[in-house]
Amino acid sequence: MKFFTRFLAVMAVALSSITAPALAQEGASASMKQVMPYLDTYYKIPPSDRTLIEIVHRIKSKSLPESQIEAWYEFEGKKVELDLNDRGELWQPPSLETYEANPRIYTNIAMGDIVLATRIRPDIPMTTSMSGDDLRKCLVEADRGIKKVSGWFAFLRPKVKGYHIELKPKSTAEIIYANGKTKKLKVTTMSPVNASLFLDRDDLKGATEVKFSNAPHHMRFED
Repeated sequence: MKFFTRFLAVMAVALSSITAPALAQEGASASMKQVMPYLDTYYKIPPSDRTLIEIVHRIKSKSLPESQIEAWYEFEGKKVELDLNDRGELWQPPSLETYEANPRIYTNIAMGDIVLATRIRPDIPMTTSMSGDDLRKCLVEADRGIKKVSGWFAFLRPKVKGYHIELKPKSTAEIIYANGKTKKLKVTTMSPVNASLFLDRDDLKGATEVKFSNAPHHMRFED
């Protein structure tokens, strides 16, 4: 997974560095297909095979905070601003029609300061109770989806091992099993405002639910 996501990130940066003009004062720009690689391949995955996963594109600056990043494109005479979250991620990609038109994406980030990345992420509601069935199904979709999107590099794709989950410090989490047993998960404090845990896919066998004292605020696949 790390190889795949790093490969996507490197390819995106490399492509934009080669073809996008160095607009250090006005901001870096590149075609949508360069900023959002593999989106068309992702859309070819049947919707029934990606009910719990999503492709996520990230636009980040080495110096600007995410709250100050602006990115937009023009399509059919209208300016469309990209709605980025607090991590610089675009969770709602454009339609395939817009993507095939390949409009240019503009940013307020200097050319040498921009960082692009593309990842497959879980698309599961982050609540205090997560279904064991959904968590297992999501991993299966991730394995298949990443393989399809990675194309010729599928043979290098490691199997997803589980989830990296971030939540508030001092939170607790446990797995509830169908046989009545439970397993507490180790929560590690990362900063005064953030903690994380690793949810191993092997621990999800026979699980009916994963419970948290506080709802997680970030979730990604871990290899």
